[in-house]
Amino acid sequence: MLFLNKPNKRGLPNGIRKAYGKYLAKYNNEELGSYKALEAAYNMYATKKEENIKQIADEYKELIPEKLYFALYNYKVKIENDKNYVA
Repeated sequence: MLFLNKPNKRGLPNGIRKAYGKYLAKYNNEELGSYKALEAAYNMYATKKEENIKQIADEYKELIPEKLYFALYNYKVKIENDKNYVA
């Protein structure tokens, strides 16, 4: 579920919705604020998601191979990889 990138019908990247002319960012039911620009909202979403991935990597550090740990820890969430993003 951590890396799920499911399509939506909003036409916006996952974690982003639009209301009142602004982009609202949300991750794991936590509201992250509203932004004038889509990229700013997505950057907040990506930061929160990357923090969560690092937290999980740290939680399982002793149970997973070192290579996997570093792959998780260095993972970057990019808007270009979102199935719903159209530049």
